[in-house]
Amino acid sequence: MVRRGTKDELVWCAAIAVAVAALIALVLRPLLLATDKLPGIDAHNLYAWEIYTRSVFRAGRLPFWNPYFFTGIPHQADLETQVFYPPAWLLRWLPIPAYLTAMVALHVWIGAMGAMVLGRVVGTGWLAAAAASLAVAFGGSVGPWIHNGHLLLLESSAFLPWILAFGLRSAARRVWLPPTGLVIVCALQFLTGYIQGTLYAAAALTGVYGFTLLWPAGALRRHVLTQWMLTGLLTAGLVAFQLLPTAVLVGQAGRTAGLPWETAAEGGWRAADLVRIVRPFAGFPAGSSYRDLGDAAVYVGVLLAVLAPLAFVSRERRRVAILFALLAAGGLALAAAWLPLYRWHYALFPGLRIPGRVLFVTTVSLAMLGALGLDEIVRFTARRSRVAAPILGAVALVIVGFDLVRFAAPAIDPVSISSMSPIAAAAAARSGGRVLSLCEHRVGATEILAIQRPSLDGVPGIHLGDYADWAAIARSGGRPPHDGMYRRVSSDGELPARRDLIDASNVSTILGCDAVGNAGLAPVASDGVVTVYHNAAAWPRAIWICGGEASAAAVMRRLPQTLVSHDISAGYPEHAGVPGEGSALPVETSPCEDHASVFVQAQDRSDGRLTVRYDAPRDGFLFVSEAFYPERRAYVDGHGVPALKAMVAFTLIPVPAGQHRVELRYVPVSFYVGAGISTVTTLVWAAVFSRRYRRERTRRRISRPTSTSTGE
Repeated sequence: MVRRGTKDELVWCAAIAVAVAALIALVLRPLLLATDKLPGIDAHNLYAWEIYTRSVFRAGRLPFWNPYFFTGIPHQADLETQVFYPPAWLLRWLPIPAYLTAMVALHVWIGAMGAMVLGRVVGTGWLAAAAASLAVAFGGSVGPWIHNGHLLLLESSAFLPWILAFGLRSAARRVWLPPTGLVIVCALQFLTGYIQGTLYAAAALTGVYGFTLLWPAGALRRHVLTQWMLTGLLTAGLVAFQLLPTAVLVGQAGRTAGLPWETAAEGGWRAADLVRIVRPFAGFPAGSSYRDLGDAAVYVGVLLAVLAPLAFVSRERRRVAILFALLAAGGLALAAAWLPLYRWHYALFPGLRIPGRVLFVTTVSLAMLGALGLDEIVRFTARRSRVAAPILGAVALVIVGFDLVRFAAPAIDPVSISSMSPIAAAAAARSGGRVLSLCEHRVGATEILAIQRPSLDGVPGIHLGDYADWAAIARSGGRPPHDGMYRRVSSDGELPARRDLIDASNVSTILGCDAVGNAGLAPVASDGVVTVYHNAAAWPRAIWICGGEASAAAVMRRLPQTLVSHDISAGYPEHAGVPGEGSALPVETSPCEDHASVFVQAQDRSDGRLTVRYDAPRDGFLFVSEAFYPERRAYVDGHGVPALKAMVAFTLIPVPAGQHRVELRYVPVSFYVGAGISTVTTLVWAAVFSRRYRRERTRRRISRPTSTSTGE
């Protein structure tokens, strides 16, 4: 092994880094050349979030709240939006399609370089380390993930080789503190935005430390245990600014209650699927595409798979080979939903699904076993011929690269960006209220966001559970399924079953591809395909009611009676936009003869602020069709008042009689507290590291032999 820091080592490292980068550019060439297209079918999620994130940054604010999706939802708190992910900040100067492609290329390269470093840490030569680099760059699910647009999975998995490399180095040292690099890559891995990937990476790192406790590699067990605990604490402290808001959002999410077992276990591996280690499409019907392979691939090339058993030949590296074998087997066992391990996984994390998403741990482990096996062949050959060994290694490297590039390259398929026609966009942009699309295959939430109009739908990230229930009721008219999944209110051609709920949610604009024969909908523009309708029955964003019951439980009890409640149209003025006779809504109210004037001064802001002025004859409630969220606070004339939940998912504010100003604000207390924790953690850690560095320098200076003068 070349000594660390020598010129030869730097040359090898630079050569592999450049060669792999060139190969990545070759494979991703269709994406790099198509600068106006997206990398993958489902990349529109990231595209939509990035549109909004940038629009708020340009205004000089932080994107805490997104008013355009789902009647309002936290934006920064959703980890998948990558608001504070450092590589995203470095690349946000690019146009969004080019930015997403650059993020793909960068993270494929990061994963490849991590595999190279991991190979060197476990003692392989440079050619074997380069083979592992190619296996991680183009093997496993990397190609299928790009094809499907599952970019967060790709970015999350890219840091696993680095985590394992730092973890192995850490577990072999007799020190209390973990390496700085380990904490940094763990923090970056969390900020990529894929919580499920973070759990699996943390489990893999725990496996490294646990294995070292059972089979020490130089460090004392108390050192290993302390390093493991401090790695978790320091990482959590560094990312607390994101961790705490995300925790609050997860607590309100639809997935928190859990998915049905059938949904969570869908796509699990079978024993027969082991053949995919050498035949990636085995078990799929003829004509299957990379879309089907998305979370089922562990392919690292036939050569590395065949050479993997040789990793156990060398006694000096048998220990680390056994570790990688256990990690690979653990990933396969967890992906096999019929085994008890995934049952335990489901009991702990019932909101997670698709067992095959753990297989990136198996892919990295198989790549390392194959690299160790290849290195054994090269070393065996070198003992007999110093000339033949590098030639053999180079030929093997070419075979691995050709095999994996041929596997990954066909998966790269850029996807066009859809947009609304200028006629429909102009009509929808100047409309009031929210927008509902009945022409979703032509106009979805992303296109509505692009024209800065709020929608009942959005691209799914960590969705709010109560709002998902409301959306299901509005769409079908029945009880919500409570299965953890979000179902859109939008559709292709059908109005939702509960038109009254749609009206109450301030939907003033409806887009349709077919004629919508329904009272109260008046066509205002058409581009020949999409017709823009005005909904005269839509409620304003806020209305005053003279009494009410905000209990969601009371609403849910009435669901079997199809949510029929008192007719609340009586007693409201015509200009308030309240529906006419016969409307039924799930809000308990008392008929009221009094009238109140309500004027919304500000709405749809990135800070989640809605401002209302009203004049009411007596005490009552202000019903606001904005999503209820614990960190959204209500104020009357600057004084805090309770913000209550009404109509399953919306907000009700108790207000006094007279003329007053009401504000509904998003107050991200969790972010501020988390930012404070992150700051303190960084300062304390920096102080400890600085003190340790100074002590190390002093120790070296004292131990350095002093030179004596010989005189003349």
